[in-house]
Amino acid sequence: MKTLFISDLRDGQQVAATFLVRSKEIRTSPRTSRSWLQLELADRQQLMELNRQLEDQRRQIKEDEETMMGQLRQMEMALARDRAELARQRSDLQRLHAELKHELEVASRDGGLRERLSALHRRANEATASRPSVNQHTPPPNQLPKPAAPPGANITKSGMFRRIFGNGQ
Repeated sequence: MKTLFISDLRDGQQVAATFLVRSKEIRTSPRTSRSWLQLELADRQQLMELNRQLEDQRRQIKEDEETMMGQLRQMEMALARDRAELARQRSDLQRLHAELKHELEVASRDGGLRERLSALHRRANEATASRPSVNQHTPPPNQLPKPAAPPGANITKSGMFRRIFGNGQ
């Protein structure tokens, strides 16, 4: 028997051969109400071509997967290096913070240094006081009115300490 290929077939031809069915559908004629089976067939050549395309797609997917896994490993390594660097920087910052606290404690015990620091604080306060404030109606702290003395706190000029130590003016 002669080998039959799909390209040799014609519509309506009766066939007694083995083919790959790619799709099937039962159709009915609206005029005659006759039914027939409509098939989309594939022969060995088409099957081999489909198989080759499938293998190409599988190979491409495998290559893409390997590429993505390599990129994922690189990103994980970069993240691990960044985490390690952040941990080192954090420990350095904590060490510097502890050293700074210790230096401030030592400096606060030194009287001369304390005077210089207070001079710097005064300069900083003067610099901030010379800037315009948010509320223009609020006077600077050195121009605020003095609180009134509580009743009964009148100072008399005839105390015993005044007689011993003098007027104090």
